[in-house]
Amino acid sequence: MISMKLDPTKSEPTEAQPLMADAPVYPWGLQLRLEEEQLAQLGLKTLPAVGAKVRVVAMAEVTAVSQNQEQGGEVCRCVTLQITDMDPPGVAGGMYDRSNMAP
Repeated sequence: MISMKLDPTKSEPTEAQPLMADAPVYPWGLQLRLEEEQLAQLGLKTLPAVGAKVRVVAMAEVTAVSQNQEQGGEVCRCVTLQITDMDPPGVAGGMYDRSNMAP
C-alpha cells in the first residue's frame, strides 16, 4: 500500500499560511465519515476504537476528471470519486468481528 500522508518538506509555510503544529497529516478529501444511517446500512452495532486500523473495500463511480496547466508549466490533474457501495470496515489483520453486526 502507498502512504497518502502529506510531505511536509513540499509545503513551505507562507505569511498567510504559517506552518502549524496541528496542520493536517493527510490531504483534504481522503477522510470518510460514516454517520448513524450509514453505520446502520453496514450493520455495525458497535464502533471500532479510535486509532484502530480498518480495511475499506468499496466501489466508486468517477464523477469528474480535470486537468489544467498553470503558469510555469505545472500540470494539475484531479479525479473525483463517489463511493456507491462498500463492505463493512474490516479490522486490519482480520475481518471486523461479525458479532458487532446487526442481523
